[in-house]
Amino acid sequence: MFLRADNLLQHPFSTRWSKLSFGCHSIDNCTNGGIVTRGITEIYGEAGTGKSQILMQLCLTVQLPEKNGGFQKKAVLIYTEGKFPTIRLTQIATQYAQKYQMITEDFLDGIFIQLIKNTDMLMSCLSNQLLKILETNPIGIIVIDSIGSIFRMETEYSERAAKLTLLGHRLTEIVQKYNCVVVCSNQVASVDDCLIPCLGLTWSNQVRCRIKIEKFQKDEKVCNSKVTRTFEVIYCPEIESNKKCVFSITNGGISDCN
Repeated sequence: MFLRADNLLQHPFSTRWSKLSFGCHSIDNCTNGGIVTRGITEIYGEAGTGKSQILMQLCLTVQLPEKNGGFQKKAVLIYTEGKFPTIRLTQIATQYAQKYQMITEDFLDGIFIQLIKNTDMLMSCLSNQLLKILETNPIGIIVIDSIGSIFRMETEYSERAAKLTLLGHRLTEIVQKYNCVVVCSNQVASVDDCLIPCLGLTWSNQVRCRIKIEKFQKDEKVCNSKVTRTFEVIYCPEIESNKKCVFSITNGGISDCN
């Protein structure tokens, strides 16, 4: 059955374009309200730029009511970078609990964490454990932190390309069926003195929105924190390309520069 275009702006179709807040006004302004529940969003940058902290904060924000920029749903965090930063997540969750008059443990209970060591474990997780969680819990965001760390270990490039394509298809299917946000962090590689996202064109073709995070030393004219980060939208269908803002990282997570 055909639909009129204006029907897409009404419920239930309008919920397909819900936006999840980053919990940071400057980044929300830069992204026109947050991350949309369509396709795969990639956040890439060098180590220490704050990618994981942004992702952990998204896992907390998604649990907030809609009036606070959340979906009032739970989060899935698939972690591939070794030991999970439990202390840091608890620290941010505690600050969130104080800010929104909630309980720290409730925030932590709302995040399902899976540690992954290789690509085979990841693909199995997406086909089995993740689907079980999605069927039994209201999930608003799925995070993979990071996609680059495990796929860079693959030395058979044709097999890696096939896995990346399948991964992209599976994640996109999940987005379509469960109407959730999917965000993957990625590492960088140096090519001709330029830092670019890892995994090449095969992975780039799976990504709907690409965001770059960088950090630089304190500039009192820009931000009062010792190290300032930049958040830049490289491409995204509904956001102007190369739109940029600055933010800082505090004990309570990512925040606006004061």
